[in-house]
Amino acid sequence: MSAIFAAGLVSGLATAPAQAAPGDLTCRGTATVNFKPGITYGSAPTTISGSAKLGVAADPAAPCTSTTGKTMTGGTFTLDPVNTNASCAATNARGTGTIAWNNGNPASKVTWTVNFAIFPPQRSFVVKVVSGPLAGDTATLDVTPASQTGDCSAGLTQLVADNMTATFR
Repeated sequence: MSAIFAAGLVSGLATAPAQAAPGDLTCRGTATVNFKPGITYGSAPTTISGSAKLGVAADPAAPCTSTTGKTMTGGTFTLDPVNTNASCAATNARGTGTIAWNNGNPASKVTWTVNFAIFPPQRSFVVKVVSGPLAGDTATLDVTPASQTGDCSAGLTQLVADNMTATFR
């Protein structure tokens, strides 16, 4: 069941309509989402935090690519911790975060919203860039989970994805 949850949380993610030129930036990378305390099937207060390494920050041989001339080849995306009620059955959370870009670019401030459930499957993760490079863009995240710590019965504390794609439009 926890594998279904992990797949439901981080795969098949949807976004709002694009705000800027298509394909501003596409980055492959890795992502980690933490739940403290771990989430179970019952709704309870938890803190959600996480980070992602984009492009060369995850793999020096795999820089981000752009069809519009953006110069970022990588960076680190950090979710500001948010306290919310969460469970494996249904979680709706929103927060803020920062993408620290490489190549001397300033950081981008973002807002994010995540909604997920196991049954019926519900999955969406939207990242909106509110300031800095790519301001106005919405990031589409496509993530395949690789591992997890814990499970929904005893407490799921971490999901790790080593094959993520983030597309900013």
